[in-house]
Amino acid sequence: MSPMEVIQASTRVAAECLGLDDRGVFSEGKIADLLIQDENPLMNLGSLKANKIVIKNGKVVSKGVTKTNHVQDQIAMI
Repeated sequence: MSPMEVIQASTRVAAECLGLDDRGVFSEGKIADLLIQDENPLMNLGSLKANKIVIKNGKVVSKGVTKTNHVQDQIAMI
């Protein structure tokens, strides 16, 4: 599987298999929990183990140290 297929299998495809049509993709009207990474997981799937910021139900639930302060500044405004 390609890295994109791995990510899709663990998000969109998993939600479809469970009959959860309100999640699994980043789209208007959907429930979205977000992971913000320093690295591109398409280049290194292992980077998904090092979540820098986790947003669940619209709230920041975990913050790590990021290389990009701009990202932290944007999250702080939420």
